[in-house]
Amino acid sequence: MPSLFIFHSLGDLYTISGKFQKGIVAYKNALAIDLLSKEMTLDRIDHSIDCKGALALLYMQIGDYIEAITLFEETVLDVKHLREHGNKFLAYLHGCLSFLYAESGNRILSKQHLMEALKFLNELQRTTYTWIKIYGFLYLSRTLITHEMFLDSEDVLGKLQSYAISKSYAFAEGLTNSGYANLYIALSNYELGIEKFTLAEQIFIKVGAKYELADTYFQLGLIYYSLGSHEQADDYKIKSLELFKQMEVPRQVERINKLFDGFTS
Repeated sequence: MPSLFIFHSLGDLYTISGKFQKGIVAYKNALAIDLLSKEMTLDRIDHSIDCKGALALLYMQIGDYIEAITLFEETVLDVKHLREHGNKFLAYLHGCLSFLYAESGNRILSKQHLMEALKFLNELQRTTYTWIKIYGFLYLSRTLITHEMFLDSEDVLGKLQSYAISKSYAFAEGLTNSGYANLYIALSNYELGIEKFTLAEQIFIKVGAKYELADTYFQLGLIYYSLGSHEQADDYKIKSLELFKQMEVPRQVERINKLFDGFTS
């Protein structure tokens, strides 16, 4: 029993520190132990679903959207077998799926999952599962921005901010700043967007959140390119690429180069 939780916790620690391959191994070890278990209590099932969702999120972060979508959709099916007991996971799962489909260009499926996610927003707010709560709020807010539901995105970010403040949780505070930055940029308030990304950068450096820091540099690079400040944009592009190369995520390196090449072509 304890081994499942140890491997799950290791997966979380490896993920936040950018050691993604070790994170994948840790999460898969936790799930393998779970499959061998004869003691399937509701608490254990909850942790298994939490772990599977975390692994799906990790695949999303390394840019393997196909594997991420597959795992998230499998986890949605697992949760539905639990009926009302599993509702606490659904805003997170559908929110991440909505984000993934939006990033893949399928706005119809993205909107469908977004509407499902919003049905379970209250359950997300009440859950005690930290990973589910903070990333659920973050990716739900980002997908709402994609669908130009700006007031709803602001409301969701307010919930994330309240949680970060109530728990004095620096990492969640960093995600809150990042979320608000994306919202302000979408509303063409570049000055405030840059300010919020800069605050997020400082927090992610302090807590050692490599993926979030790399993504922040990437976003800042895109903003400065769009504003015509190519020298600053190149600086942030280089910082982002260096971190993603350290984390050994070639898909993200390819994605960044492709997007920045679009500015110069």
